[in-house]
Amino acid sequence: MPEEEEAAKEPIQKQIDEIIGETNVGRVKCVKTGYELVEFEEFTKHDKGCWLRFMKTPPAAGDADPKKAPAKGAKGAATDDLKACIGRAWVSFADLLQPGAVETKQRVFLETCAPLSRKTNEDGTEEEVEETEYEKVFEESKAYVHLKLALSAAVCPATPEKPEPQPSEIVPVKQFITWPYSKDPCDDFSKQVTLAVESMAKEFYNQFKKQYIDISSKKLTEAEEIAKFDECKKEFFYEINTQGKYHILKEKMKKSIVRIVKEHFARTDQSIKGITRDARDHFYSELYNFLVSRMRATVRQLVERKRNELHNNIIIPKEQGQLETDHLIEKTLGESTIQRYKRLSMEQEDLYNNQPKAEEYVIKLCDEMEGD
Repeated sequence: MPEEEEAAKEPIQKQIDEIIGETNVGRVKCVKTGYELVEFEEFTKHDKGCWLRFMKTPPAAGDADPKKAPAKGAKGAATDDLKACIGRAWVSFADLLQPGAVETKQRVFLETCAPLSRKTNEDGTEEEVEETEYEKVFEESKAYVHLKLALSAAVCPATPEKPEPQPSEIVPVKQFITWPYSKDPCDDFSKQVTLAVESMAKEFYNQFKKQYIDISSKKLTEAEEIAKFDECKKEFFYEINTQGKYHILKEKMKKSIVRIVKEHFARTDQSIKGITRDARDHFYSELYNFLVSRMRATVRQLVERKRNELHNNIIIPKEQGQLETDHLIEKTLGESTIQRYKRLSMEQEDLYNNQPKAEEYVIKLCDEMEGD
């Protein structure tokens, strides 16, 4: 029984060997590095495939099949069998675009490429053109390619089950306060003044740290300490004006001042430009007084809040500072304090019909006249 089975298998095995001999089967290992690897990735991601080209070559003289020898009287092999034929097959890389995919298996049919022929133009130049009529060799024979492509690494890496943490998740990002700092424009201005005072204090301390230590270590009189402090103050004011630091502080406070003009005073650019010169000067004076009062209140609150961090020696008393400020305003505007209070009370009563504000300036005027 076993001998009969082996005898029956022999003709089947011969047919299999003949088919294998006529079929091109092989395995190729290709290592791609550098530009070739980049080119392959572009084919995969952008073109999503590539063309494989094949050439059917005429059989060699010694490889001719004796069974298919020409009959007697024939001149030889057919002319078409002696011509090389080029075909191509499109291999799709769509499977490799899946995350983590490293293998694709497919069967694609070949199509015959149109042969090229030389054509002479009217001007005598020659060019190669594709023939329109040619024999579909691969289509008629239904030739195909069975391809299995395996990669050592995926073109599109697999997505991890749990995504990698972002830097902001490991180290929390500090939420900086952006402008505007408050919905109230006056409160926004006060915060800007606080930031400006604190930054100027840091600049002053960093610049005159050594001089401050020397003054503290030496036993100087109060007059000598005041003289040293005045010298440092003059040098500090000169530096912030010449190095552009004053301009930076001014630009930072400009937005909050514009908000006060628009929201607190309900003024716009057109209304400021369109009113008369006297009214415009009055508005600027009122705005200046308002900003100075807000600035004084803010600095007073800041000093009160950080009084333990400040120096114990108060060089200028509060009353003296108020007198110097009033003197500076009087010198700048060219009018005395009594004249200024009288003008402001009349403007509030006549122009703005603001009786409480006018009475407030009248009370200040009376106090000032009683002091004289």
